[in-house]
Amino acid sequence: MKSEVNKYKADNSAEIPDSGLAEILVVGPGKMGTGLSLAFAQSGFSVLLVGRSQVSLESGLNLIDESLKEGINKGVFDVEEAQKIRQRISLKKKENNFTFPEVKSIKLALEAISEDFKAKAEVLAELDSSLPLSTPLATITSSLDAELLGSTLAHPEKFIWLHFFYPPQKNRAVEVAHLSRTSLQTIEITMAILGQAGREIIRLKKYRRGGVANIILISLILEALRLIDEGFEVSLVEEASRLAFNLPMGFLSLLSWLDQKLALTVASSLRPTGDSKDPIFLAYDNFFTWPARLQEFVKKEGVRGLDSFLKINQPHKSENSSLNALILELAQQRFLAVAFMTSSEVVEAGLIDPASCDRLCQLALGWPEGPFTLMNRLGIEAALRLVTERMELSHRQEINFPVPRNLIEKAMKKELWPLT
Repeated sequence: MKSEVNKYKADNSAEIPDSGLAEILVVGPGKMGTGLSLAFAQSGFSVLLVGRSQVSLESGLNLIDESLKEGINKGVFDVEEAQKIRQRISLKKKENNFTFPEVKSIKLALEAISEDFKAKAEVLAELDSSLPLSTPLATITSSLDAELLGSTLAHPEKFIWLHFFYPPQKNRAVEVAHLSRTSLQTIEITMAILGQAGREIIRLKKYRRGGVANIILISLILEALRLIDEGFEVSLVEEASRLAFNLPMGFLSLLSWLDQKLALTVASSLRPTGDSKDPIFLAYDNFFTWPARLQEFVKKEGVRGLDSFLKINQPHKSENSSLNALILELAQQRFLAVAFMTSSEVVEAGLIDPASCDRLCQLALGWPEGPFTLMNRLGIEAALRLVTERMELSHRQEINFPVPRNLIEKAMKKELWPLT
């Protein structure tokens, strides 16, 4: 396979001659934008990837070519198919809003720039005024409020929220949520295109900032960081999180593998803002508050502060690093408690049903079993006991830990979660 990788040659120019037939428009040639471009190109769509500068486009090209070479190396596709995928992606520098000729043929536009509210709002307004009225306009924001982003658009009926999972060219899951003024036509067109692109769609019943998967995943990553802050060894925390959900890697390894800057941005967005109308704050209060030491590291070192924090409880070489079974079991129970609480909460909030939440965790997060299947297997009363014990510990630390009423009611009635 390595010889095939070396045969792959990409066009290193940052622009490809305009075909006028682009079907998918992606704005933002970063990791997510290039991943989305590859995801749609792999499904046969022609993609126009737009960046604000020649430098950003060249960086995006490098990301695309690296991904294609990796795909060849792993046998996902051969050199000829990689070249075809690459040829389906055109790149263009943004000039004069988005008034270039290709816009007329766009079937779906995806805004995928960095998580900056002002910048996103400006790009969305320009897209809104340039795209045909029948073309859905989607933001893929992980942390910002899509309702607010769309509040000033001239055509909010074509605006929709999509949440793809990193890296989108490999992970086929996508959360879809209509906003307060999204039209039925926009929903239908978007769902059809995502289906044609081979996406595994989880449609939320309603929109709330952050969606569903991020709430569950960020809460579990945060629990890992809290355990470290409390003195648990990093290796133990990693193993406990892996075993709790039967995963190939724990949440600390996952955090290192993910785009750490994006992960910190999403986590920051969930921290308490004091806004009494914020639905996340109303549901969780200060639950998403970072450990104080982590805040200090990030304040001093930025993203690198996370790596510094993760080193604070590494075992010394002279120490016996064998895992204590009792402590390992305790840590696993804490991870399960957090998953049970957050998954029950998003169902209680009306965002999703238990079966769809299980499916989302399997597709997006790679869990063999979803949280509701795990609760049913463990027993609802036992699940509630884990959540209650974690709540009591959390309250001693002056951190909120909501116990969803639906979980209490299920335990009182000794009913399993419906998963059909």
